[in-house]
Amino acid sequence: MVNTGVKILRAAIVLVGLGGILGQLVLLREMLVTFYGNELTMGVILANWLAAEAAGAYFGGKKLATDGKTSPRFLFIGLLFLYAAILPAAIYYTRGFTLAFWGLLPGETIGPLYIFISTILLIGPVSVVHGALFPLGCSILNNYRHEKSVIGKVYIYETLGTLAGGVIFTLLLAPRFHSLEIALALAFLHLLVCIFLLGNFLNKSIVRLILQMLTLAAAVILLAGFTGFSTLLHLQSLQRQWVVQEVIHYENTPYGNIVVTRYLDEHNFFYDGRLLITLPVPDRALIADYVHIAAAAHHNPQKVLLLGSGAGGMLEELLQHPVKEVVYVELDPRLLEVIRLFPTDLTEKELDDSRVRLVHQDGRHYLSQTSEQFDLILLGFLTPDTLQSNRLFTVDFFSLARERLAEEGILALSLPGSAVYMGPEAADLNASLYRSLQKSVDHVEVIAGDPNIYLASEKSFRFDSTILAERLQERNITGDTALPAYLDYRLDDERRVKLIEAVQRSSAEVNYDFKPRGFLYALSYWGAIYSPGEGSIVTVLEKLHLGCYLLPLFLLPLLLIIVTGKRSDPDAPTLVYAIGTSGIAGMSFGLLLLFLFQSLFGWVYQMAGLLVAAYMGGSFLGGVQGLRWTIGRNPRNIFRLLDLAVIVLFPALYGLAVLMQAAAGRVEDNLLFSVFIVFSIISGAAVGAQFPLAAAIQAKPSKKTGTVAAAIYSADLLGGWFGGLMITLVLFPLLGLGQTLLLIGLLKAGSSALLWSKKKPQCISALSESSGEF
Repeated sequence: MVNTGVKILRAAIVLVGLGGILGQLVLLREMLVTFYGNELTMGVILANWLAAEAAGAYFGGKKLATDGKTSPRFLFIGLLFLYAAILPAAIYYTRGFTLAFWGLLPGETIGPLYIFISTILLIGPVSVVHGALFPLGCSILNNYRHEKSVIGKVYIYETLGTLAGGVIFTLLLAPRFHSLEIALALAFLHLLVCIFLLGNFLNKSIVRLILQMLTLAAAVILLAGFTGFSTLLHLQSLQRQWVVQEVIHYENTPYGNIVVTRYLDEHNFFYDGRLLITLPVPDRALIADYVHIAAAAHHNPQKVLLLGSGAGGMLEELLQHPVKEVVYVELDPRLLEVIRLFPTDLTEKELDDSRVRLVHQDGRHYLSQTSEQFDLILLGFLTPDTLQSNRLFTVDFFSLARERLAEEGILALSLPGSAVYMGPEAADLNASLYRSLQKSVDHVEVIAGDPNIYLASEKSFRFDSTILAERLQERNITGDTALPAYLDYRLDDERRVKLIEAVQRSSAEVNYDFKPRGFLYALSYWGAIYSPGEGSIVTVLEKLHLGCYLLPLFLLPLLLIIVTGKRSDPDAPTLVYAIGTSGIAGMSFGLLLLFLFQSLFGWVYQMAGLLVAAYMGGSFLGGVQGLRWTIGRNPRNIFRLLDLAVIVLFPALYGLAVLMQAAAGRVEDNLLFSVFIVFSIISGAAVGAQFPLAAAIQAKPSKKTGTVAAAIYSADLLGGWFGGLMITLVLFPLLGLGQTLLLIGLLKAGSSALLWSKKKPQCISALSESSGEF
């Protein structure tokens, strides 16, 4: 009976890991659409998940598993049942949350502060419940096997489930099922496990049978109505999200989320929650203004490269010029396929034109691999408000684009501007990218207005309203944009001088891949529009010296020494602090690898699940090895050595980043992808091996298993929360990759110094009672 109970409990703990990562990933996918999120939104969501998990672990370990009033077994089953119920509810209410809670309609952007609050409210109940399951599982398993390695084993079981969940989600679930289908299937699995746990935990056969039958009935009802019920919930929740617009198409692709809505006679195409195209009548005036000025700046643009935003008008306007070929690069092939599902004369004509060559690839990646030369490289309507789009506005990209320009080729892009007044946030954004262009290309011209249009070339080119009017007339291009009076107004020199003066007054820094200041300024710009006041916070943080970030790193260890100096067990806080800093390090490696992949390749959403799975795979391997090291060895000394190994990984990651940036486009992609996977496994193993060692060090007769598990698990999760918020909101966008790694590495070095500064303890006895069985 005991062996059966242990096996069922192991399976339940593996399911906890599986359910946790699947719940996290589906909520992440939904929230990125709901909040029109970028990579920083991803960091905030993951960080807040960990914070709520830490609260749940504390609640489960400190308040429930140790108070002696309630059986941890029934709490464990009850929380499994509760998790099965609230995960689908969280997904349902995530859709439409911005309207219901903040009064924002689809298409309106929400600021970082509101995202932080929203994710806490939506994620909190789910992750608190999930976090409480870990210490409860430790307490229950300890009742079966009184071993000091119990906590380490539970960690390994849960990590195994997390690893499996990451792989299953990426390869099987994400491409085929929507979020509510995944959540309801997961709920069914949780209910089945509850049935087996009840059968094993309860002694009274009648009560056990009744509870099992009730749980089985719920599971059968859920399974029987799964397809129809999930579809109904899915459609209802989508309608809550899009309000008056009728959702006529919805799908998740490996690259993002596509939604098509119908309002009156218009079809609106949204990608990751952002409006891309309105058909059959797009904003022709805006498109014609940008395209015709950029194309007419070149005397004979025969070969054009268009990076994104081509369908829905931009291609049509370009094809009016004497071009022989337009290479249109769009990352997600499903986007154009979905546009063709709702055909219009405009889109059919431009996409079927023989001069248009479609390339389904990341635009920058395409540029790095091709040897073609272009008369005009035209960026679609983009701002660098994601790391994916920011990589098209850096010195690194502009230098690459310069190499792909023909002898008199021109690079064109647009940025937010105004014909009347440009605020400081817009000035910083324009200044950063203007200086980045100047650093990369010899000649830069700017047309001030709404939007500002930038033209860059290695050779100077004749450029004024008269020349543009003549070229447009020669090309038989009509419309308001081609009128001499309009071109005189659009190229007004007084407005251009004011823009240049505003740019010169700005202290904005140049934009690089690994120091994405353009990304920061774009967030500040949109924040000033939709969340006034948040832009000023960015300004204050930007002016802080590196020393302001270093000071807390030295104060934290000093404070810990003072606080723990008189404790009866002064080693415990030091160890918990070390686990917390390892949690920061683990989150740092995970997020920075995602950001680095996005900066280099531009399609992190397809790889996120695999990178997470690789990291968790490393954590599993490290946890298994760490558990073995607790048998017959001094786990404290091994823990110290692992702490040093984690520190070494920070400069190693920076070195790899520099090498991969230089190799991108020159080395086979699969080789570079494997580097990301291998580093994820190594970093996960180094951090994961510390957890069972820390649990073994703290496992003492005077301490209850649930208490120890709660302390270590909470410290690990809170470290991840702190690291996630600091890296995504402050360090990476402000300081860049190199200084971020330096700061986190110094923080980890401080915890390591504390560990090594302690007097050498008596050797911990071997865990001879551990069987080593997993």
